[in-house]
Amino acid sequence: MSKEIPVLITGEGYRTLVEVLIQMYQLNSKGEKLISENLVEGEQFEKIHIAPHSDAFIKLYENYSKVELTSSRYSLYPQLINSLADDIADIEAYNQFEDPEIISLKNHSFFVGCGFCPQISSTREIPHPLIYTFMKMAMARTNDSKKGA
Repeated sequence: MSKEIPVLITGEGYRTLVEVLIQMYQLNSKGEKLISENLVEGEQFEKIHIAPHSDAFIKLYENYSKVELTSSRYSLYPQLINSLADDIADIEAYNQFEDPEIISLKNHSFFVGCGFCPQISSTREIPHPLIYTFMKMAMARTNDSKKGA
């Protein structure tokens, strides 16, 4: 998180990211439950509907299906959402249950966590916009470091 490299966290890693943010920023001084258990039952994928919230993600999804697949879905409790949104993360999109589905770190040029798995619907011919944007940022970073060497 301290390095300025593009990071994309998906699926089960989303919960881990949120837990790390809770610890790093000491967001749970009262020891309350802030994240639900996984709300997807069994070893299956369920469809979720993405509602982009930020301008960047509205543009990212303008020509792409807002239906995504996930095997892990978590509800973040309101006090956690408020704490994250104040100074730490931007809520980029919600799901149909009004839970944050995509977050990004405020102090990082591309550090995105999403609860669904965009890699499942991404192909070489038609990459998911999140995968494409992540790869584009990673390649730009690589090219910048080569120029500086």
